[in-house]
Amino acid sequence: MVRKLDRRFGNLLIDLRRQANLTQSKLAKKAKLSVTCVAMLERGERQPSLIAACKLALALSVSINLMVPYEWMDKYDIRYQGSQ
Repeated sequence: MVRKLDRRFGNLLIDLRRQANLTQSKLAKKAKLSVTCVAMLERGERQPSLIAACKLALALSVSINLMVPYEWMDKYDIRYQGSQ
C-alpha cells in the first residue's frame, strides 16, 4: 500500500525533476542513484533514506528543506520517538 507521504514525496520529486528538465535516468546519474530507485521514489513505492533525499536535493540544486517540507511533519503526525 502506498502511504500518503511517500506519494507526496514522489509527486514533488517528479515536479522538481521536470522543472530541472531532467529525465529519470539523468537525475539518477547526477544523484548517483539507480534509475530504479528514482522511479520507485516517484511512484511512492519506496521511502527515501536521508542520504537519498540529500543526493536528490543536491542533484536538483534545491534545499533539503524543499524536498521534505516541515509542514508535512504536522500533517502526517510525524514526531520524534526518542527516549523521554
